[in-house]
Amino acid sequence: MSPEDIVITAGVSEGINFIMASLVDKETEVLIPSPTYPLYKNFIAFYGGTPKYYRLIERDGRWCIDLESLEENITEKTVAIVIINPNNPTGMVIPKEDIEEIGRIAEEHGLLIISDEIYDRIVYDSTFYSTASLIKDVPIIGLNGFSKTYLVTGWRIGYMYFCNFDSNRLRDAVLKLARNRLCTATPFQKALADTINIDDSHISEMITKLRKRRDYTLKLIEEVEDITCSIPEGAFYLFPKIETEGEWKDDKEFSRKLLLEEKVLIVAGSGFYMHDKKHVRIVFLPPEEYLQEAFERLFRFIRNHKSKIA
Repeated sequence: MSPEDIVITAGVSEGINFIMASLVDKETEVLIPSPTYPLYKNFIAFYGGTPKYYRLIERDGRWCIDLESLEENITEKTVAIVIINPNNPTGMVIPKEDIEEIGRIAEEHGLLIISDEIYDRIVYDSTFYSTASLIKDVPIIGLNGFSKTYLVTGWRIGYMYFCNFDSNRLRDAVLKLARNRLCTATPFQKALADTINIDDSHISEMITKLRKRRDYTLKLIEEVEDITCSIPEGAFYLFPKIETEGEWKDDKEFSRKLLLEEKVLIVAGSGFYMHDKKHVRIVFLPPEEYLQEAFERLFRFIRNHKSKIA
C-alpha cells in the first residue's frame, strides 16, 4: 500500500458517502450488519442500491456475527460486505477467526470488504484485529478517523485506504469525488499529524476511565431483572434489551416516553436497523454520578409503567 492508496476525508461519514456513490446502483446490493451505523443503509439507498442485512446476535453474554445469516444473504447482485469493528451500536469486537471467515466468504463470492475501524483503539477486554492485517486475497477498503480516539469530533478528519486492489477504478472514482470538494481543512490535518507523531499517552488514560464507567453501568443493570445487556468489548456504547412488557408498543415509544417523563436521552435500537424492537443504545461516556442518576430514572420509568399493566 502506498500514499496514493490513502484518501483523507471529512470524517468517516464522507468516506462512506464516497464509497457508496462510486460502488452502488439500482442493480447492486451491499451486506450490512443489523444493527448497523445508519449512514451505511442510508447512503446505499440514496444511490439506488439495496441494503441487505446480516444479523448480529447475542451469545454467552457477548455480541457476535451470525455468519450463516451473512452467507445466506449473498446474491448475484451483492458487491460488498460491510463490517464495523468495534461495532456501533453494540460494542462488539470481532474475533480473528470470524474476520478470517468473512474473508473466505468474500473471496469465494468475489466481494469487496468495507471495514469501518473508527473505534479500533477503544477496546477493553478483547484484541482488535484490523481486517487488512488478516486478509490478503480480497480487496478491502478500510475506514478510520481521529474524532473518537483523539477527542476531536468537530474537526472532521478521517481517512480511507485501499488494500489488495488489482484495479484502481474504484479508488480513482473516489478521488474524483474528493477533488470536487478540494480537501478537508488543512490546519486540522496539520495539527493532527503533529499530534500523532508527538504523543498519544492520553489514550490509555481514556480507556481506563471508560472501562470503569462501562463496568459500573453493567453492575447497575445486573441488579435489575427487567433489562439484560451483553458486555461491550469496545467503543463506548451499551446495547441492552428491555426484557419486560410495559406501556410502550416498541423501542421508539419507550425512548420517547423516557425522554419526556424522566429527561433521559437514549436511542431506540430500531434506529440502527435492529431486527427486533426491544433494544436501545446507551452511551456510557458521562462520569459515574451522572450515569447513576440516569439509570435510577430509567429504572423508575420501567417500574412505573410496569405497575400499570392490567
